Amino acid sequence: MTRLHLEPEGFASPGGLVSDLLEGEPGALDLFPPAAFQQPAALRTAAGSPGFPLSPAAFHCPSPQARERLELVLAGGGLVVTTGQQPQLFGGPLYVLYKALTAVRAAMDVERRLGSPCLAVFWVAADDHDWVYPIVEKAKELNICVMVHSDPSIYATPWQVGLLAMDFPDVPVVMAHMGFVDVIYNDAAINMAKRAPNLYLETCGVSAEGKVALAVREIGASRVIHGSDMPFHNPAFDMARIQYADISEEDKKLILGENAQRLLDSLGK
Repeated sequence: MTRLHLEPEGFASPGGLVSDLLEGEPGALDLFPPAAFQQPAALRTAAGSPGFPLSPAAFHCPSPQARERLELVLAGGGLVVTTGQQPQLFGGPLYVLYKALTAVRAAMDVERRLGSPCLAVFWVAADDHDWVYPIVEKAKELNICVMVHSDPSIYATPWQVGLLAMDFPDVPVVMAHMGFVDVIYNDAAINMAKRAPNLYLETCGVSAEGKVALAVREIGASRVIHGSDMPFHNPAFDMARIQYADISEEDKKLILGENAQRLLDSLGK
């Protein structure tokens, strides 16, 4: 039997991996491809690009300062850091709040680095066709792919994500987490991908490496994509899930990077 032993290593700063990535610590950056964290150049490029038109009606600003920053961004004078989460009763798990506060912290860091206003935006990931379908219609118009969270909750089941992909056969849809930690939902994700050839399965948080291998057998390795869900997961666990799956070395290379690159190349990105 093959045993996996992970030896934890300390990071340079008390804030852990995210702080080390923001500060450019070599030990943290070595966990990712070289181009992944060339932040200053990438952000300066973004700051100088026209971007896409945004509607003020899509934002709720809790303060006059936020409204002022929003107006600067909409006028082309700033950037946006965005994240989101499924709605939870009474605030839900504390990480929902941490997630919103982390977006604020990241926006402050971008603003400090570039000297350009940066707005933090938190969006509610709800099962609402009035929002979801227009967004995917826009993705089709822009020739980009969409990633949709999946888990056993009533807001993001694999069946819902699969039906979305079937309704938009020309839009590549990436199902994040491949149903997440429940094996029944992993199987559902695979079954929906068999019905929707434009549906890709992302492996972060999947119940076991056996489900990754099953996905490869059922739909082929070319539509299985590795993800990290940083900063909530240790990247070593999600990479090990691929490395220890009973699939070929060529399939592992595809999942760990080549498939994502090919998907972006197919969209001209």
